[in-house]
Amino acid sequence: MFDTKNNFIKRVAPLERLLILIIICLCLIIAKSIYLILFITTLTLILLLITDKNIKIYVKSLKKVIPLLLIYLIIYIIVLRKYNILFNLVLLYKILLILILVKIYLLNTSFNEIHYGIYKIINPLKRIHIDTYKISLDFVLSLYFIKCFMDSFESISDSQKLSGVRKYNIKNYVFPVIVCSINKMNQRIENLKISFYNINEKTSNIKSKILLILFIILFIVCMFKEVI
Repeated sequence: MFDTKNNFIKRVAPLERLLILIIICLCLIIAKSIYLILFITTLTLILLLITDKNIKIYVKSLKKVIPLLLIYLIIYIIVLRKYNILFNLVLLYKILLILILVKIYLLNTSFNEIHYGIYKIINPLKRIHIDTYKISLDFVLSLYFIKCFMDSFESISDSQKLSGVRKYNIKNYVFPVIVCSINKMNQRIENLKISFYNINEKTSNIKSKILLILFIILFIVCMFKEVI
């Protein structure tokens, strides 16, 4: 999932990187103006160019979720009775953009950095005696388990096909995939705990803070223009 090549995105500090992702997604959610949507689309395209990744990676990811998105859209239309075709297409487009932005973030952020970013965001909850370290660690481990599950399923599926096993059943697929995923996750836990303390306040820098301030200003402008 994580690409080790250095680029502009990776030079943004972990906390600021996560906050900027959240701000962009929030701007997209509240966006009503076509100009704001086009601006975020342009920004997404620039980020895609910066990451220097094959577009097939993103297309492959979207192929897996598009059927689910269509089902969600159908349910949304039926339940809320939103029959405006343009509105529904824009909604679908926004969701796809958010998924691409999240994919870009995950490809350019290690699990250690995700852990650190989440921990710093929810850290004020420590004042009311909430174990923020455990919550952030559990969240990242959940993400890692999903990644391990998908990777293990694909790997075991390929090996089973090569050995002539074609039927999908619990014995051939589910149990091996779960066992492999749990083993990988257990190996990762200690690494996450150790690496967490190597990412400290020094990871932040003035450029990251300035970039975050600019996006906060963008969000405030969006709130006034789109909501208020």
